[in-house]
Amino acid sequence: MQKCSLAVAVALAVGGCGGRSSRAPDGSGTGTFATLPPGSTLPSDAECASRVARSAWEPRPDNATANATQASLAELQAFRSDRWGGVDARANTVLRQRVSGAFSGTTDEIIQWAACKWGFDVDVIRAQAATESWWHQSAAGDLTTDSTLWPPGATCEDASHCYQSYGLLQIKWTYWQSAWPISRDSTAFNVDAALGWRRACFEGYIQWLSAAGSAGYSNYGPGDLWGCVGQWYSGGWYDSGATSYIATVQNNLSGEVWLGKDF
Repeated sequence: MQKCSLAVAVALAVGGCGGRSSRAPDGSGTGTFATLPPGSTLPSDAECASRVARSAWEPRPDNATANATQASLAELQAFRSDRWGGVDARANTVLRQRVSGAFSGTTDEIIQWAACKWGFDVDVIRAQAATESWWHQSAAGDLTTDSTLWPPGATCEDASHCYQSYGLLQIKWTYWQSAWPISRDSTAFNVDAALGWRRACFEGYIQWLSAAGSAGYSNYGPGDLWGCVGQWYSGGWYDSGATSYIATVQNNLSGEVWLGKDF
């Protein structure tokens, strides 16, 4: 299992964890979307907007409305005034306050923008979005019959089976109620918010994570990109669910599935 350690991240000039270059599917790209180590000064919304490799390529035209939708001031205030529990204060006072969703463009341009803003390898985000939703903002997951876990206006299969998680990176309503419904309605907000949590994890701010990982894996601490990718899925640290999910994301990353003819 690859670990994007602090030393590796510092050493890379381009391409982020693992030395991958940042390129759009049409072959363009800035080559500057490196995974920034913990403690880095993160780029602004505007700076990252200027660094996005613009392209007409859009494999998901069904995302058009969500890609153009941005959070209202009231929705941002509701999200920013809420708090993640069991975290270092900086996760809420600094990182959560940076979430804006203030960008519009193609699906890939949005992924680029958010990856830049939060300092992560854009190809890892592309691969994870493929794993979670196959890049469809309309995707819904975590079907349940427990109506207490359904968000207002949930997507349902029938009267007793409804979904909990929504969007490109599948934000689960149960844990992100103050982000609803903009986490479903806006691609940029969905990815921005999810990567804000990713940065909190990567900084070592998630205090409630178990100190002991599974055998053969490192304990929780700052600078472990893949551990944080797995944590998004399972909630734990290198548990069986996380490691299986990491393997799937890495497989999609190595195969660059977003470039495939069947994507």
